[in-house]
Amino acid sequence: MKKKSTVLMGLALLIASMVIGLSGCPNVNDDGGEDTYTVTFHSQGGSAVESQSIVSGGTVTQPANPTKRTDAFGGWYKEAAATTAWNFATDTVTQDTTLYAKWTPDSWTGGDVAGTTWYWGDVVLKFIDADKAAINTLGIGAAANGAPATSGYDYTFDSGTQSGTISGDVNRRSGSTGQIYHQLGAFSITDGVLTFNNYRQSGYTVSFTPAPNPQSGLVGIIWYGPNFVIECIDGANAILYAPDGYYTTITKLTYTYNTGTKTGNFAYISGPLNGSPNSFTIRENYTFSSYFEDFAWRGGNKNNLTVACNLHCPIWKSYGHGWDFVKLDANGIERGTP
Repeated sequence: MKKKSTVLMGLALLIASMVIGLSGCPNVNDDGGEDTYTVTFHSQGGSAVESQSIVSGGTVTQPANPTKRTDAFGGWYKEAAATTAWNFATDTVTQDTTLYAKWTPDSWTGGDVAGTTWYWGDVVLKFIDADKAAINTLGIGAAANGAPATSGYDYTFDSGTQSGTISGDVNRRSGSTGQIYHQLGAFSITDGVLTFNNYRQSGYTVSFTPAPNPQSGLVGIIWYGPNFVIECIDGANAILYAPDGYYTTITKLTYTYNTGTKTGNFAYISGPLNGSPNSFTIRENYTFSSYFEDFAWRGGNKNNLTVACNLHCPIWKSYGHGWDFVKLDANGIERGTP
């Protein structure tokens, strides 16, 4: 009887040790199989990379590098901001995981422009697909009644000659037949630089590069205000135009700007808007205490709206009131989107 009891106790201890051993093993699930997790590769605009199924505690097999036009691949990271690199030799998988590709703007290698991005100061020119382009969200603007954006600027491009043309704003005024105004115009790519020799029919030259190229002062900034747009072409010249077609030609301006006081002055050269704008001040994180017309296009009254950067003209066309513009960027403060 004592021998049988000893045997039963030994079996119990053996079973208990097996249970403890299984529960302490991270690779074994309740069914006795190994736990596996999915590793997803987010190429962030690059070519697709297949996901992998990895056993818990296992390492990831490094895939072939994805590709992206005008950008150089910089590795896989644990977050979209690409701050912590994934080490394929030592990092292990313990849950479903997404790895993010890092990209660094590279030089132009020729070919077609569809899907590429180009930079001039804070201005970003995107060739959305084979037919449409946008410049800091302009060209993807709402219709006059505030309808959602549906298209960009039409463009053509000859990959053989590395040259093309981008259209402009469509007249949205009452009675318009849809004429196109303020065309960005003809461009060519030479030695990796995309150049407009007659940007928006202004006579000025503007050049974009595949990598960001910060400018000084107000150069390479697009400012959007109710019914009007200001673009600072260089350190002394700017253009002013109405994207809705109210004025069908641009106004050319000269300007001065003091980076210390963030104040300046515009002076008229030619065009329909003689007398405006004049002096101006750059205000950061400014809050409009009352209704700001432009930002009510989509979503009603925008009282107490704070904008990151505001160009304020205290006098507009001698009307006795001011006029405000906000800085457009690639992610868009754009019409109706504060």
